[in-house]
Amino acid sequence: MNAEKFWYGWLKVAAALCSFLGILMALFNQTPFFNHFNEHIEKMLYSHPQLGINVSEFRELLVSVSGTIIAAWGIAMLFLIIYPLQRKELWSWRALTISLLVWFSLDTYVSTYYGITINALVNVVFGLQFFAPLLFLRKTMQPRLKESV
Repeated sequence: MNAEKFWYGWLKVAAALCSFLGILMALFNQTPFFNHFNEHIEKMLYSHPQLGINVSEFRELLVSVSGTIIAAWGIAMLFLIIYPLQRKELWSWRALTISLLVWFSLDTYVSTYYGITINALVNVVFGLQFFAPLLFLRKTMQPRLKESV
């Protein structure tokens, strides 16, 4: 198996897992599987009693909505990987890389700022699943052909 094929397969699995995790977050964030993660989010929310909210319900809402977005983003990435990226279309590499950089930098900053370091650590692990293959595949992308006028 050549390295390029390996990295495409890796990206497909990472995108599919992204969607699966998003679905889990949306539907099952109140289960014991998410306890450790939920404790960190609730700790941050409890430190702001002026919010006057039911912290557990609010956390469930935040994680559920985030999960739906992550699930949809994973599906969009999967389609970009399967079709234009494997055809070596540079624009798809840029779209994936830029969206991941925006997510990684903003989400990691916000998570760290609000003291949810577990999410920042998850971002590093999750981000590497995409950044490593994208860095390898960058040199295989073809520049856009000039269209005739």
